Amino acid sequence: MHRLVAVAAATLVAAAPAQASTTTNTYTTVGCGFIFPANTFVVPAGVTSVDLEVNGARGGGGGNGGYGATLTRTNVSVTPGESLYACVGFGPGTGGGSGAQKGGDGGGGSLVTRWTNMGGSLVTAGGGGGGTATILGGDAGTTFFAGFAGHGSVTAPGGLGGDPTTFGTGGTSLLDPLLSGSDGDMFGGGNGGWTWGYLGGGGGGGGAYGGGGGAGGDPADDGGGGGGGSSSCSIGSCTGALNPGGASVRISYVNPPVPTTTVLSAPNARVGETVTWKAVVAPAPSGGTVDFTSGGSPLCTGVLVDTTTGVAECLAPAPSQGGAWSVQAAFSGSGDFVTSNTTKAIQMTAPSTVRVTASPVVRGADLVLKAQVTPASASGTVTFAVDGATACADVAVDGDGAASCNAGPRASGTHKVSASYSGGAGHDPASDSSTASVLEGRLALSAADFDTVLIGDSATRALTLQNTGDVPLTIASVRADGPFVATAGTCATLAPGATCALSVRFTPAAEPMVSGTVTVAADHGVAVTAGLSGLGIKAPKPAVLAPLTGKTTTIIKGRVAVTTTCPEGGGACKVTTSIALNKGEIKGVAAKVSRRYLGKVKDVVIAPGTSKTVTIKVTKRFLRSAKRHGTTKFTATYRLVTTLPSGERLVSTQQVKLKLVP
Repeated sequence: MHRLVAVAAATLVAAAPAQASTTTNTYTTVGCGFIFPANTFVVPAGVTSVDLEVNGARGGGGGNGGYGATLTRTNVSVTPGESLYACVGFGPGTGGGSGAQKGGDGGGGSLVTRWTNMGGSLVTAGGGGGGTATILGGDAGTTFFAGFAGHGSVTAPGGLGGDPTTFGTGGTSLLDPLLSGSDGDMFGGGNGGWTWGYLGGGGGGGGAYGGGGGAGGDPADDGGGGGGGSSSCSIGSCTGALNPGGASVRISYVNPPVPTTTVLSAPNARVGETVTWKAVVAPAPSGGTVDFTSGGSPLCTGVLVDTTTGVAECLAPAPSQGGAWSVQAAFSGSGDFVTSNTTKAIQMTAPSTVRVTASPVVRGADLVLKAQVTPASASGTVTFAVDGATACADVAVDGDGAASCNAGPRASGTHKVSASYSGGAGHDPASDSSTASVLEGRLALSAADFDTVLIGDSATRALTLQNTGDVPLTIASVRADGPFVATAGTCATLAPGATCALSVRFTPAAEPMVSGTVTVAADHGVAVTAGLSGLGIKAPKPAVLAPLTGKTTTIIKGRVAVTTTCPEGGGACKVTTSIALNKGEIKGVAAKVSRRYLGKVKDVVIAPGTSKTVTIKVTKRFLRSAKRHGTTKFTATYRLVTTLPSGERLVSTQQVKLKLVP
């Protein structure tokens, strides 16, 4: 059990570091604690024993007063909250006489008691007897506790000292009983004898029992000295000594231990950083140090504790590996402040990185984001975002440090993608951003109009196919409907911007205008459709001129009419009709073929089974030549050319007579 020591008008004495300190209360005011509260000692909390030092006062009479007693008693059991009362300087006897003839007063005794009166004292120390000019007073009792008698003469003897069980008697004057000193009593010393004109006797010292007073002097002798008071020690043993000083009481105790708590402030930190390790000891101790350790290895040791704030802190490197670490702070204790310690778990993190990637995809396909955390051993989760919006949250990192996110189809173009790593055991959070491309697959295909094609014949057109998107495309199929047939031609794989030619064949089976489509399908779900149109026609029969043999055709006002018939059962006839003079008809005109040409009408279309009359305007050169030569009748050749849809031409001629009518 810790033992504390008491102090009343308290003087704090600090013990050596890590040792309990002692407090001593000293009482010097004359009086008793149960009357004067200043002399009352209340046992503090945690104190179970005290040490007592009780001092009786030295007697008066210049240097001839008897010494008081000093009694010391240790390990007196007490109860916290209990009151002990100090009685200081009680019961001194008064010296006889007055003025220069007065004997010395006795010294007051002192005691400590639990009671509210002077009975049952724990320790009582007697006071010394008073002396006179030449006579010594008796000392108080110390070893055997009985006081000593004061010195004197035959006629003026000193008073006897008090005994542990009875008071000392006064010195009896042999000259006159009236000059005798009075007896002491319990706690009080007797008074010295009184004289007139001679030295009075010394007073007895106070104590457990007071000493007797000395007898008064006479013409031959000084008055006798007072007897010393007795001392007592109620329980156990006391150590006694003589006290040449005044009366006092000292109550001492060892201060009870002060419990402390140590709170550690240890932030999570990164490997390789310098960390501030901080501990707060409460209440703030009188000194001491704190040791910071981790896993039994010192971080910093012997760090002084601030006695005002209780703070101890230092800078030291963090542990060298990531993960959970246990850090301890241990307070050494100081004086009454006992040791304490604490442990805190901290997370040491190592740097980490995360890299986000996304392979280009074609619009319509899912955009897949991938993240790689370094080191690969890191745990934790990754949250992915596309254009600032969360796509996948808290995706667990696998054993290789990888995580992925299916962000679904996205619009074509460039997207900002990001990955945020949460951090894991022993690893820092990290983030990264990049871009992802969603490519557009597009094809452009030209349309085709086959115009007219003979029924039963075929026509082929080349259609241009172009990749107008961002991604290479592989042609998967080419398909046409109706009377159209399509083949891939030179089209297989097209890089962005490249072109190729498809082949489409039209084979009409009937005359009406028909339309259709050609559709090209490629990978990535890309397709394009273009329109097709064409007209199937029957092959025309050669056109026929109206019979003119034996008849004369008149040229009136420079114009000649020619009737042409398109036979039934064929297609429409596309004809060109021309007329030329026969050779030799007009001298100088018909000599050259080029000059025999009179005129023609081109590309006249005649429906099957119908006839059409066309007017040919003859050349002015012919008219001038005929007039100059006076010729009005001629022979000529009609030439009829039927042009088939294939471009083939069918030619027929007929001889005619012409008559020029002005």
